[in-house]
Amino acid sequence: MTVDDFYATPGALDVAQKIKLPQANQAPIADFFIYHQRLDELAPIGPVEEVFSAWCDAGSRIHFDRSLGGEHVTGGELFAPIAWLYLQSRFSGAQTATLPPGTETCN
Repeated sequence: MTVDDFYATPGALDVAQKIKLPQANQAPIADFFIYHQRLDELAPIGPVEEVFSAWCDAGSRIHFDRSLGGEHVTGGELFAPIAWLYLQSRFSGAQTATLPPGTETCN
């Protein structure tokens, strides 16, 4: 990174409120899979855990995998095949979602 605080740049500040989750009175109505790297240097895991909790409290069925498998970029690359398998299981009509071991599920 070339700045001390990426989140304090004008571009990040402008976009942040537009993409902030959870949004008031909004929660998924379909089965949802979240995966996040515990060591992500750009997007800390804490806010993602807050989204998971809020959506669970709202009654949404959420699957959350907290991985040690990488950081922001490599973590996304490592989880692409896992996300694909999850989507295939949901669109194929399978009774259960295909998820990595250790994934936490609510509702």
